[in-house]
Amino acid sequence: MGRDAVVAVGETGLDYYRTREPEGRAAQERSFRRHIGWAHQHGRTLMIHDRDAHDDILRVVDDAGVPERMVMHCFSGDADFAARCLERGRGCRSRGRHVRIGRSPP
Repeated sequence: MGRDAVVAVGETGLDYYRTREPEGRAAQERSFRRHIGWAHQHGRTLMIHDRDAHDDILRVVDDAGVPERMVMHCFSGDADFAARCLERGRGCRSRGRHVRIGRSPP
């Protein structure tokens, strides 16, 4: 991660579309938390994948600490979820459209 060429951690997050069993979801959350830590540690943008896991995505991000730069890359939420992401000062991307608030990646 020390290389300047690395600008983001991810795509990482939670995908509940096919993962329905608790063990699989718990494994995804552990991995997601590690990636959030790396984004904090190395000052990199966190690129998040969210599919049918909206409340858990925000719960984990809030608990682990919202990184300075975070982009919701894969976004399957509705307008309410987008507003909740934007409340955290971060952006969303859906169907090729990308909205981002905050500093630009290094």
